[in-house]
Amino acid sequence: MSAIREQIIEEIPELIWTVGDGRGRGETYDRMLDRAARKTGVPYARLWAYWYRKVRKPLAEEYVVLRHWAALRADAETNRLMAEMERSQRDAADARSNTDLGTGSVQLAGSSLFGDGRVAL
Repeated sequence: MSAIREQIIEEIPELIWTVGDGRGRGETYDRMLDRAARKTGVPYARLWAYWYRKVRKPLAEEYVVLRHWAALRADAETNRLMAEMERSQRDAADARSNTDLGTGSVQLAGSSLFGDGRVAL
């Protein structure tokens, strides 16, 4: 068997895992394979055979479809993480703008070390 074919046979279960959204707590591998089959249009029996390494000759069409769906999943996850990061940065900027840390002191009500309402940081 060629090295490329072996590499593809090893890669396909990882693609199936990604496309099928992994296995949730208490779920069987069959449930994950079913999700991947519904998303990609690749028959469940074929994905099962890939998952359990029963396929010796992977079909190019199936491999391309699985790679495509895995790439879409990765792009969606990247976009979700980027949006979360931007949201966190905005929240941090809002928190900084609402806090007066630029003076090196904090204004307190009542008495203080300096007698004018400031305490050194």
